[in-house]
Amino acid sequence: MRLVALFVMASMTLTSGCSVLTEQPVEGAAEKLAAGLAKHTLDDVPLTSDSDRARHQRLVTGLADTPVAVEVVDVTDTDGGATATLAWTWELPGVSWEYTTKAELAEAAGRWEVDWEPNMVTPDLVEGQHLVLERVTAERGDILGAGGVPLVTERSVIRFGLDKSQVRPARWRSSAARIARALDIDASSYEDRVEAYGDRAFVEALVLRAEDRDQVGAAFADVPGAAAIEDEIPLAPTREFAAGLLGKVGEATAEIVQSSDGAVLAGDQVGLSGLQARYDRRLRGNPGVRVLAVDESGESRVLFRHGGRPGRALRTTLDPELQQRAENALATLGAGGPHSALVAIRPSTGEVLAAANGLANAGFNAATAGQYAPGSTFKVVTALALLRAGLGAEDALDCSPTTVADGRTFKNYDDYPPNAVGWITLTDVVANSCNTALISERDRLADDDLTTAAAALGMGVDHDLGFPA
Repeated sequence: MRLVALFVMASMTLTSGCSVLTEQPVEGAAEKLAAGLAKHTLDDVPLTSDSDRARHQRLVTGLADTPVAVEVVDVTDTDGGATATLAWTWELPGVSWEYTTKAELAEAAGRWEVDWEPNMVTPDLVEGQHLVLERVTAERGDILGAGGVPLVTERSVIRFGLDKSQVRPARWRSSAARIARALDIDASSYEDRVEAYGDRAFVEALVLRAEDRDQVGAAFADVPGAAAIEDEIPLAPTREFAAGLLGKVGEATAEIVQSSDGAVLAGDQVGLSGLQARYDRRLRGNPGVRVLAVDESGESRVLFRHGGRPGRALRTTLDPELQQRAENALATLGAGGPHSALVAIRPSTGEVLAAANGLANAGFNAATAGQYAPGSTFKVVTALALLRAGLGAEDALDCSPTTVADGRTFKNYDDYPPNAVGWITLTDVVANSCNTALISERDRLADDDLTTAAAALGMGVDHDLGFPA
């Protein structure tokens, strides 16, 4: 009886074992496939052809740094094999890309192997194509002047550089050196950048406004691999137009990328100075992403797109005509003249209509960021401090021709009106800008009275005027 029972149990084990032998291994192979795909490698996955490992690696290299989760949704039997349904979730910048694919498995020599095909990774992908993740920059917002006139907007430029795909690798450095000489830029650093970029990259050397393209001579065009690409970038009407205030746009620095919490990636165009930097988040907008299937000839088609939001315009009170007149006036001083700046303000509203800098400033924004001795403009601070100390606006002060303080003799300016000397009211002291009267009242004030009065008028305190200051 014991033998019969053992025989029956053995029969049951062998019969039910058929299910285990045919289903569990294929599911295990499917799970191993999903795990490998999530790691961007098939090194540990049994394949029907070992050459498929390298094919897969080439296909996904463009997304190798992008996290992806792959799960087995279902495994079904087919004639002579099995089909696994895989659910993919790519974590692209700012969005998840989800879809399902099919993977075919075949049983050979007692194990299940994956019959790899490109469309296992993304639907409709074919042999010879690979995936590329591309960040789509949002259209940058304009900076507008009074009346909504565009001050900084997309304007035509020419990007001069080397197309590495059009010249043999052995000639990359020599072509880079010749381009640098033709464009009058540093040759050593440009050669190093050319070497660092990919084999088919265009390595930019210089960007000029379209109207300035004639500045590049024929020597550039004679260099093997030299290329000039037309483009548009945010620019003011001229290079000098309110440059210190408006600022410039360029490639994000490592510090900007690090401090952006993922909002800015290497290669992004951001505001680097002036209003462009101060309002970069508003002007930059939100970039988008897209995944491309690129074939060996470079032709591509979009597999997935997630659009961003274009930047918003920034309105200012700058008057384009007055700004240009201010620029022209300071330009007469020349680059060898004194440091100079001109700021025009509408007194009734406080609107800044022009903020120009002279050529001798060498890029320094003296108009709104310069720090100079305040001179007579500081008399309003002294007057406020005296009023707070108990002096009345109609109280008389001694506006003498000279006065002595701490051993130094002070006087009024050369053209001081002679009928405004002697004992005059505080109101007249300020109106006529009498130095001696205010200096003579120094004993009325405590040590911190001037500091407190200055702070009350916005001087020496941290504040945001809405523009670089």
